[in-house]
Formats: sequence, structure tokens, C-alpha cells
Amino acid sequence: MLKDIGAVKSEKVTGLSIRGFSETELNNPDYYRWMIDYDNVKYIGRPEYLSLCIPFSKVEEYVVDLVNSNNDYFFAAYFLDDFIGTIKIGHINWENLVADMGFLIGNKKCRGKGFGTEILRLGCRFAFEDLRLRKLEGGCFASNIPANRMFLRTGFLLEGVLRDKLKIEDSFDDHNLYGLFHDELILL
Repeated sequence: MLKDIGAVKSEKVTGLSIRGFSETELNNPDYYRWMIDYDNVKYIGRPEYLSLCIPFSKVEEYVVDLVNSNNDYFFAAYFLDDFIGTIKIGHINWENLVADMGFLIGNKKCRGKGFGTEILRLGCRFAFEDLRLRKLEGGCFASNIPANRMFLRTGFLLEGVLRDKLKIEDSFDDHNLYGLFHDELILL
């Protein structure tokens, strides 16, 4: 189930790394708990997870499809020996060399420490240097302030806003769209 990716280690945050998502992470009880925690899934763009009673088999099916895809790379993020989140390089268009970036810091104790921004940088470095992609894109709810900050701190530029596109709870929110070229990536 694992692509031959190897680990990408942070030069900025000692002990922080990403590695190919494997059965070890899929079968880690924390991962499924993250996927059924409303605060974790409300912003990830998978509305079927919002019911909070999604069976493990559906999560497993999604992950297996993602890992086996030729157009997606899925990573587990670790701080020291703790599995803290995920990052995805998804929907790769190999003709245009463009992909979407998605991330989740599932371990709530690790939020607000700069790990998310550094994990996003690691994923961007892998996408640009190893996959030789030309452009990365990402999007998030306008109200998801930490995700917006992560994109901006990594060098992504706001390219557009889709007004009231995304439903969150009983209202709608703007969808901020970001883009990044290799020479815009902020490494520090």
C-alpha cells in the first residue's frame, strides 16, 4: 500500500517529518478518531465525514484509493515518534504539472506550534523537487484562519475567492483559493 517515498525531514523543526502514509497510520486508532471528530473534519472538504458515524471501512477505502492512485501522494506527518497529521498532494495533472495541497493536523495538542506550516512546506518541497510539479494550489474556508495563515506563511498567494461556496453548519462561507510556484515557496 505504500509508494516508495521515503521520509522528508524538516530542516527548521527538529524531529518533524513526513513519510508515505501506510497501513501503520491507517490502523492507528488516532487516525480514525480524527476522521470522526467534527472539529477535525468540518474544514477538510469531505462532507460525508460530517455525519460523524462514517464507518472505518469508508475511511479505509478512501485512503487505499488515494495511496494507490497515480495522481495523488498521501503522507503521514510525525513529530518525533508521534503521528500528528497528514498532507496530500492530490489531483495531480501531469500534463500541466499542477496539483492540489491538502493538510490536517489531527493531533489537537500539536496545533498552534507552527507544525502545520512546516508540514505544508515539506509537502511543497517534495512536490516541486521530487515530482517536478510547476504549480501547487490549495483552498480553504475563509473562516479557517489557521489554514489561511499556513498558506500565506508558506508563500501561497490568494488567487481568488468563491463567495459563499462552502457550507459550514447552518451558513455558507467563502472559499479562498491559493496558488504557489516554486520560486515563491518561503522556506524560513
